[in-house]
Amino acid sequence: MPISDKKQQVDDFSNVLEHLGQADESQIDTALAERDVIAPGPQVTPEVINRLDISNNL
Repeated sequence: MPISDKKQQVDDFSNVLEHLGQADESQIDTALAERDVIAPGPQVTPEVINRLDISNNL
């Protein structure tokens, strides 16, 4: 990937972050409560889930 493309990606991502804004804890809780919970695919083993679970890595 050319350096100019990488710089454009970084600039685009920075722009997205600037426009996202911030949420307080209650807004985050509400958004999480409204999401659809789906079962992981068969390739996602319990070991993978445990490795990705942030609360287990604190």
